[in-house]
Amino acid sequence: MEQRKGTLIIVGAFAVVVGIEVLVHWVLASRPPGSALRNMYLSSSKMNSITMLVDAVAPSIALGLINGWIGYQWPLKRLCITTFLLAVGILGSQPLYRLFFEQEHLWWWPPTVTDIIFWLIPTLIFLSCFTYQGRVFRAWNAAGRPRIGGS
Repeated sequence: MEQRKGTLIIVGAFAVVVGIEVLVHWVLASRPPGSALRNMYLSSSKMNSITMLVDAVAPSIALGLINGWIGYQWPLKRLCITTFLLAVGILGSQPLYRLFFEQEHLWWWPPTVTDIIFWLIPTLIFLSCFTYQGRVFRAWNAAGRPRIGGS
């Protein structure tokens, strides 16, 4: 029962994060065409674009911490499966965001198989790192917060 409750919390957190992402994309799309944030999001330059940060990194950080916190006592296999499914879910939510922008401005749409792999790997890395961090922090918290650094 405890694992089912944790899974429902993670699914709810995913829905909240996707809702926030939709709101962020709506705000970006409602900016005038020359605004700096909109230009940084739609930039095809790898150096100037914040597309990966907004679409993959930020949700991976939030969901990874929640996944690790909730699943800190789960078997490692289950935690890996939820991490992978969250990464696929983050990538699967990408089509929602393109609804706010004109098609000709989206240099990254439609994605190729290489693009999907390029997005999946860093998303999975960020999710994994922050899932581990959430798990370690929860275990540390459950142990009564022992002092770091000895005596």
